[in-house]
Amino acid sequence: MIKDTKFYNKAKHIEIHYFFIRNDIVQRDRLRVQAIESKEQVANALTKQLPIDSHWKFARIIGINNPIAD
Repeated sequence: MIKDTKFYNKAKHIEIHYFFIRNDIVQRDRLRVQAIESKEQVANALTKQLPIDSHWKFARIIGINNPIAD
């Protein structure tokens, strides 16, 4: 919705003040929105079931160490 408003009808429940981000910050080039592939999302370590290697890779990035490997 930041770059394209074609899904506006599906998001009518979103308060108008949230559009400040798109209208004021993004369009004035104060913030660049960049897609990050799911396999690179660090938060996946806390939110998804991952292969053990991926889980600990992300966990180490956010400061959680594997007690078994230590």
